[in-house]
Amino acid sequence: MTGFFAVLGVSIGLALFRVLAPRDLKAEEVVDNGKRLPYGVAGALMWGIGIAVAVGGFYLFYGANRLWALLDKNSDLTIHPPSVIWCFAPGFAALAIPWLSILCLLRRFDYAGQAADIVAQGNAKINVNGERVMHGLGWFVVLPILLFTVPEIPAHLSVINNQVRVTHYGHIKPDVYSLSDARKTWWVDGYALRDGTFKSSPDLLIDFADGRRLRATAMSDGGDPPPQQLVDLLLSHTSLDPTHVRTEGDIPK
Repeated sequence: MTGFFAVLGVSIGLALFRVLAPRDLKAEEVVDNGKRLPYGVAGALMWGIGIAVAVGGFYLFYGANRLWALLDKNSDLTIHPPSVIWCFAPGFAALAIPWLSILCLLRRFDYAGQAADIVAQGNAKINVNGERVMHGLGWFVVLPILLFTVPEIPAHLSVINNQVRVTHYGHIKPDVYSLSDARKTWWVDGYALRDGTFKSSPDLLIDFADGRRLRATAMSDGGDPPPQQLVDLLLSHTSLDPTHVRTEGDIPK
C-alpha cells in the first residue's frame, strides 16, 4: 500500500510539473561558441558541490547546536536533539543547488553552449522545464525545510548542579527546573493510541512543586528511551524512586 501511494505521489508530481513547468524548446536555444569543458568535469563539479552542500550544511547545523549548548557553562550532562534532524535541509539543498550552480558557473565563464546542452538533455529526460522545477524545489521545498530547521538550533537539555535547563524548539530562553523541588518521579512504559493500541515509548517523568512536569525524553525524536546516563543523574539528584505506570494517563491527578 505504501508503494502504491509513493508511485501515485510521484505520478501526480510529474503531472503538475508538466502543467506548471512545461518544456520550452525556444528557451533552450542559445548562441553556441563551441566552448566545452573536458568530458566529465561538469559532472564532477556538480557532485563536488552536492557533497559540499550536504556535508557542510550538516556540520554547520550540528556545530551551531553544540556551540549554543556551550552557553550553559559547567554542565554535568548535555543532551542534544537527534543528529538526523540536521540532515534534512542540507540533503534537499544538495538535490537542487548543484545543478543550478553548474549552470550559473558555465554561463558566467562563457560556456553557455554547454549549459544549454545540459538543460536540453535534462528536459528531454523528464519532458518538463528542469531549470524551473529546480528553482521551484529550492523556493518551495528547501527553503521551508530550512526555515523549520533553524529554530531547532537552540534546542538542548543540560543538567547543571541541581538544575535542569531545557531549551525547546523555537525558544531561546530555557525552562529551568530545580531538582530540589521535585516531588514525584514516574517511569512510563508508553502511551495508548486512539484505537486503544499500546505504543511502547519509555520515559522518566518528574513532577515538581509548582505543578510542572519534566520529561527525560525532551530531546528525543519519539519512541526511544531516555539516555540511561540522564536517568541515573536525575534520580541521584532527586533521591526519589520512580513509580512504574503503563501510560501517563494512569498517573493519579
